[in-house]
Amino acid sequence: MKPTFKIIAIVGSLITGACSSSSIPPEEIPITEGVSATNMGQGEAPLEVEAQRTVIKDQETLDQMFEELEINFSFDVDFNTEMVIVAVMGKQTSENYSIYIESYEILEDEMGINIINNTYNGSTVSAFMNPYHIAKVPRSDATISFEESNAITDCEESAANSCIDFCGCQE
Repeated sequence: MKPTFKIIAIVGSLITGACSSSSIPPEEIPITEGVSATNMGQGEAPLEVEAQRTVIKDQETLDQMFEELEINFSFDVDFNTEMVIVAVMGKQTSENYSIYIESYEILEDEMGINIINNTYNGSTVSAFMNPYHIAKVPRSDATISFEESNAITDCEESAANSCIDFCGCQE
C-alpha cells in the first residue's frame, strides 16, 4: 500500500466582488510544506463567460482562457512543473459575490481543489458581475476534483477589505 501524502495549500481568500472590475495583479503566496503557489489574479470576467472550473496544462489553452476572460497581463508558467486552475462564478445580479480557490489537497492519485463561493450579507448594489479567480499550482497527473462550499461574509467583517461602500459599511 502506498503512503498517503497530504499537502494543503492556502492559495488565498482575497475579496474580489467588492473592489472593482479590473484584475488584481499576481502575488506569490506561501503555502505549507515549503511549496508555493502563485495567485494569478482575480477580477470580473465578461458577462457572457459561463461558470466554469478548469485545469490548464499548456500555454495555448492558457492564452485562450486569458483572451476569453479579457486578461491583459501575462505570466510565466512552466507547464512541465506547474498547472493553472481557473474558477469563474458565472453571471451574478449584484456586486455581493466573489469566488476564490481556497486550497488544494493531493491524496495519492487524486487532487482536490477547494473553491469558496462567497456572498456578502448586506444591502445590494444592482450591477451584473462575473467573478473569477486564477491560481498556479504544482503540476499533477492525478484525477482532479473540485469541491465547492458557500460562505456568507458579514459586511462588518469585510468592511476593511472592501473598497466601495456596497454593504453600507464605512472603511
